[in-house]
Amino acid sequence: LVRKLCPHCRRQQGEPIHIPDNVWPSPLPHWQAPGCVHCYHGFYGRTALFEVLPITPVIRQLISANTDVESLETHARQAGMRTLFENGCLAVEQGLTTFEELIRVLGMPHGE
Repeated sequence: LVRKLCPHCRRQQGEPIHIPDNVWPSPLPHWQAPGCVHCYHGFYGRTALFEVLPITPVIRQLISANTDVESLETHARQAGMRTLFENGCLAVEQGLTTFEELIRVLGMPHGE
């Protein structure tokens, strides 16, 4: 769960946030919410981030065959899977949360 930005006082501030292209391909907006009568501190509620692996026939076969993680990930991505961090970046793009909140909860992806 990440804290949701207050929709009443959130604003894009300053320069976009650049992270390595292999983590996320485009700069992320830098959101801030100073607080208002609706939220008092800039956040209001929480939202869940998910990582979902669609189990296609190919994925099922790879799991049954004890395939290595890299092959499984390659096929999962071809089937449309996004990582938890990628879904978090989408939430930042949409103004649901901040990049700082995403990093606080998830950290940067390992090996990136």
